[in-house]
Amino acid sequence: MPGRRSQGIDETNESLERELSVELLQKKYNNPKKIIQELTDKLQEDTAKNNSVEEQRKVVETIAITVKQLQDLGKNLDCRLTKSKVIEKFNDHIQKEVYKKKLDIPRN
Repeated sequence: MPGRRSQGIDETNESLERELSVELLQKKYNNPKKIIQELTDKLQEDTAKNNSVEEQRKVVETIAITVKQLQDLGKNLDCRLTKSKVIEKFNDHIQKEVYKKKLDIPRN
């Protein structure tokens, strides 16, 4: 089952990356509010360089890590504004598909 092994390795690498990022921020700022602000800024700034599938996937991975870090610090990101802001980061096709899934987000 190569897929399962690869998925496990990816999850382990992602977890390690999250821990190291938060650890670096803690060493730099030693202030939970500042760490949350830095991660929130990162979430707002992350975008794809272009509309290629590869770039869209990179954004998904980056956003997922940042969201998990914020959740680990106790932030609740389950709100319409956050969902809308994250969806806006993707190309039109992906946005339309997300809205087709009838997420609890108003369409523009």
